[in-house]
Amino acid sequence: MKKLLFIINPNSGKKKSKSDLIDALVSFSAHYQVEVYCTTKQLDCLQMIQNKGSLYDVIVVSGGDGTLNEAVNGLISCEKKPLLGYIPTGTMNDFSKNFDLTPSFEQTAKKIVQNRTFKFDIGKINNYYFAYVAAFGAFTNVSYETQRELKENLGDIAYLLKGVSELPNLKPYHVKMKIDEQNYENDVLMGLIVNGYRVSGMDVIEKDDHLMNDGVFDLILVEWTDNLLEWIHYPIGLLKPNITAKFVKRIKAKDIEIDFDSPISWTLDGEKGEENTHFEVNNLPQALEILY
Repeated sequence: MKKLLFIINPNSGKKKSKSDLIDALVSFSAHYQVEVYCTTKQLDCLQMIQNKGSLYDVIVVSGGDGTLNEAVNGLISCEKKPLLGYIPTGTMNDFSKNFDLTPSFEQTAKKIVQNRTFKFDIGKINNYYFAYVAAFGAFTNVSYETQRELKENLGDIAYLLKGVSELPNLKPYHVKMKIDEQNYENDVLMGLIVNGYRVSGMDVIEKDDHLMNDGVFDLILVEWTDNLLEWIHYPIGLLKPNITAKFVKRIKAKDIEIDFDSPISWTLDGEKGEENTHFEVNNLPQALEILY
């Protein structure tokens, strides 16, 4: 009988009832030999998969996008890569929207055991990996600096409140980029490297069935302007992906090299990433396979 490892982050999002969990286990147990592991601290999920991932046919993780990011980094390191299952129980759950997965243990478990799979691209940035977004600049720290208690109690509004508090800190970042064979240099407010269509609860890319496995990223660069009246173009350009807006540049790219004047930290799938001045970003086509 095939083996399934069920990794649960009990601190992710709103707490689920025991009956929900039991329903999922009943579904899994009908098809797999199941083992359950509950994380107790950050990087538990990553280390568990790195150490034992190749022993399983399927690894299902329950948690937010941060837990998912740990799973992706762990799975990439496995010599024999298990199939990935994901039950999204975080606040935003952006990645899961690409596959219409729900926070319901029972409903998503029933989807997983149907054995329908999809091979999806993974992003690599220096020595780390991301599933759906790597971002730098304005507001990109909001996801990991917002207090857990606020996220649990207020949901999406907690991110909005934190974002408002960041307004006085807005500044330009000077970047030099090699985007495939194209050179780019400018002052930007923020940059997003997107695999999928949704970031921070917003649809920033036109939805398409092949966004997650087309072998390229959608690079969004929000260019800096000192004219505050021109900032109206920012939300239009970000939230209306089918409209060409001033100061919002969109580029399809597979490989990107980026240099900053001083060290800057990135956000990877909503979690704090490495701080450095030089970054190499590569698309790894169809590197992992998800059950959905």
